[in-house]
Amino acid sequence: MIEVHSHLLPNIDDGVKSLEEAINTIKKLELLGYSDVIVTPHYIKGTKYNVNNIEKYKLFLELENKIKKENINIKLYLGNEIFVDENILENLKNGNCCPLNNSRYVLIEIPLNDNIINLNEIIFKLKSRGLVPIIAHPERYLIVKKDYNILDEWINRGALLQVNFESIMGKYGNESKKVVKHILKNNLATLIGGDIHHEDSMFFKNFLKNKKKIIKLIGNEKFEELTVLNPTKIINNEDI
Repeated sequence: MIEVHSHLLPNIDDGVKSLEEAINTIKKLELLGYSDVIVTPHYIKGTKYNVNNIEKYKLFLELENKIKKENINIKLYLGNEIFVDENILENLKNGNCCPLNNSRYVLIEIPLNDNIINLNEIIFKLKSRGLVPIIAHPERYLIVKKDYNILDEWINRGALLQVNFESIMGKYGNESKKVVKHILKNNLATLIGGDIHHEDSMFFKNFLKNKKKIIKLIGNEKFEELTVLNPTKIINNEDI
């Protein structure tokens, strides 16, 4: 499996707090059967979560070197989870934030509890520059909970959807659980991610239960598509 959404660079967002915690978390992922991990620290302009690509890459190399020394069989790739605003193209161009593994695929998030009026415009801007927006954990957004039809609108405009493993067990509440079931049952998801922040995350304890529930909904073949085949295409910058 390939993890496409994780917060494993130390002390630059609300993820792991040390290199040691990052290594411990990655070791746990290896034990679950992960072979590749895209690290996606938050980028939120105007907040403390705004480390630029140069600084991120230094931390990335440090983590990558440590993994090699520890003989961990995980390949790392760099990206961001970007909080959308009207300057997203400028921030990508200027090296403030980056796509997933320097591909055309850009992981984005929107406000959890507020309506975002201009997301369609932002999707259009990204697509017009040859970029593909991936909307992180859509099941968590209030705007989606109010109207599931917006998911189809985003997809029709060219966005992809990445759901979280733990949503299926109700980590984010019953409404998010209902939404993620709708997304999975109706074949709207492109990716399943862990959104892992810490080594003691319940993601690890509940992983097998989450996996079993998801496979029951979509089957083994589709599960492999969302956790192996599509993530591989993103890493290789191939069409999905």
